[in-house]
Amino acid sequence: ITQPTLYDQPIAPRKKRIAAGGLLVGIILGWIISIFYEQKKNIIYIKKELTQIFKVPISIDFDELKNLEVNLDLLIKVFKTSISNKNKKISFFIIKNINKESLKTFKDKLEEIFQNKTEINYYKELPNHNNVGSLFLITETGKLTRDEARFIMKVLDLNNNRFEGII
Repeated sequence: ITQPTLYDQPIAPRKKRIAAGGLLVGIILGWIISIFYEQKKNIIYIKKELTQIFKVPISIDFDELKNLEVNLDLLIKVFKTSISNKNKKISFFIIKNINKESLKTFKDKLEEIFQNKTEINYYKELPNHNNVGSLFLITETGKLTRDEARFIMKVLDLNNNRFEGII
């Protein structure tokens, strides 16, 4: 029998290292699972993705419209230039449930800007005609799926319509 080797420090499971490794693996695994879950839900969370699908810029960020006094000049600029090319009509297609208070404030400001000189329409379903004037999409990120967005684009193409911008 050989002489046993004794170390200065006792050998045992390194609990702190095991706990840290388990925490790191748990965080990474949870992150990966959440990414796959969100991809499966197919919901658009990024504004850039909205602009890529609809091929129009975000005219006004609806989240920033809460401070409408600051953005009133921007509203005037966006809508007055877009209807100058069309026939004094402006239409908004509202997708999903938008914050009702923000939407009411938005409508009131538009009425104030145009003072009944321009016909303003709001649609909850896509208009099936092309006499809508300047058409804008109103939506919030996290409410619209990619499949719904692609379907909307197909319907717009069939009716020879397109969005002027996204709000």
